[in-house]
Amino acid sequence: MNKSDITKQLNAEKLQRMISSPNFKQKLMSAAYADLKIQRLLPLPGAINSGAATELTLPLFKETAKHNLPAGQYCQTCHEGAGRLYEEVVNGQPIRQCKACKGNTLNLLENETFTLKFILPPLTSSPVNLIFPLIRLSSGGKFEMENLRMLYSFVRNWCGIPNRSTHVQWIVDIFASHASGLSLHSDMKWSLSKFPDSKTNKQMFEPISHLLPQIRATMRMNFDSVTIAVPTMATFSVKTSNLEKFLFDASQFGIPQKDIFFVMYGTEIENQSVKFDPICKSGTDILTDIKELKCIPGGEIKNCKERWLKKIAFNCDARLVVGGLATGRTCGGGFKNFTNKDIAEARQQVEDDTK
Repeated sequence: MNKSDITKQLNAEKLQRMISSPNFKQKLMSAAYADLKIQRLLPLPGAINSGAATELTLPLFKETAKHNLPAGQYCQTCHEGAGRLYEEVVNGQPIRQCKACKGNTLNLLENETFTLKFILPPLTSSPVNLIFPLIRLSSGGKFEMENLRMLYSFVRNWCGIPNRSTHVQWIVDIFASHASGLSLHSDMKWSLSKFPDSKTNKQMFEPISHLLPQIRATMRMNFDSVTIAVPTMATFSVKTSNLEKFLFDASQFGIPQKDIFFVMYGTEIENQSVKFDPICKSGTDILTDIKELKCIPGGEIKNCKERWLKKIAFNCDARLVVGGLATGRTCGGGFKNFTNKDIAEARQQVEDDTK
């Protein structure tokens, strides 16, 4: 017998001994049950997952601490995450719906595949700081180009940009989406146009939902760093749970939280523009700040020492509570659609509602 025949015979004898063992059938059925058993389905999103409050759900949103709100926002009809939800009346009840359900069309969801734009990184052996300026508009309209120039000038010139003296500074691309500040980064799939006034030039910015895949495609892990530049943190999100989810998703992509930095132009709005008062926070710092907020007795945001957290709490209130500011709050870097009086009245209304 050759070597191959001997091996086959030995394997056949081993298999026969296994089948003849007294507990073989029990092991086989246990393995089959483990593979085929029905997993418990996750519960469908409830009213608290619907982004903003309606007249019926207002008490629920008021009694829930902002840092305890679940991440993202979900349509109350199809239960899918969405960058924008609309308040509609269905069967006499006010609910929050996505655009497909609002238009009474079939929501087939969006395919998770997409064409990722190839961006050639700098040809260098030195570490690189990848800078991503972000713009988000809830109104979906056009933003002021001056705000974009301001953001560019900020990331190029501010001395506090992370790793400024040790890394090559590279502004990768602008990511801009039409989405609510309550939505998850992965649901910000509607791009903003680079030329909103043009009928022929259809070039679009990369949507924010493409941000993590683009970082993963261009970043050298544990060597380069990432800086996300925003006018205020509300430009990226107004929910702490969304920030936590973004950093968790980044870690799933293999991107260390310590190598992600958020750089904010400021937190205060003066004369319909963001006042220059920059803040830089690493992903680790953000998670630490949120953890400390959750440890404050009663979760009182007024007792929080981090002013950026206080400001996104106000912006979250303005979106959650009926009668808060309408769309167009950030407008790419300033409250362009509102006077200082409008903002002061909205802030007072939010404070009165949450007392």
